[in-house]
Amino acid sequence: MAIYIAYGANLNKRNMATRSPDAVPVGSTNLLGYKLIFNNVASIVPSDGDSVPVGLWRISEQDEKNLDVYEGFPHLYRKEYVDLSYMGMTQGLVYIMNYAGQAVPNKRYFDAIKQGYKDFQLDTEQLLNAVIEAFDYEKEAGRFIQTRRGGRSWR
Repeated sequence: MAIYIAYGANLNKRNMATRSPDAVPVGSTNLLGYKLIFNNVASIVPSDGDSVPVGLWRISEQDEKNLDVYEGFPHLYRKEYVDLSYMGMTQGLVYIMNYAGQAVPNKRYFDAIKQGYKDFQLDTEQLLNAVIEAFDYEKEAGRFIQTRRGGRSWR
C-alpha cells in the first residue's frame, strides 16, 4: 500500500471508486511549495511560498497500475515522491505533467475536480485561481475563443 496525493480529478471520490476500487481516502493537507495549474488538465508546478490543497489516498499496487494508465504515465505525467513527514507519513506519490504551458480545462473536467474539492472539504480558492490564470494565459496568447454573443466559451 502506498499514499497517493490527488489534486485534480482524482480528488473526486466517485471517479476514484471507478479507477482505483481499492483506494481509501485517508485525509487532506496542503502540499507546500507547489501551485495548481491547468494545461487542459490539472498539474502542479514548484512555486515557493505557495501550497496546493490535496487529498490523500491509500492505494494498492493494482490501483497504482490503474492510475498509471489513466494519467498517461510516463508520457503525459511522470511520478514523483513527495516528503509527507510533516503529516507523520514518509512520502506520497504524485503525478506531475511533463509539459509546460496553460490552457483552460473543459467544464465537465473542472466540475469533476470541484466535486472532489467538496468531497475532501478543501478550500476552492486555489482551484478558482488556477482556472482564471489559464483563461488569462489563453487571452494573452491570442487563443481567446468568442461565442456568438461575444463572451468566452467554456470548452
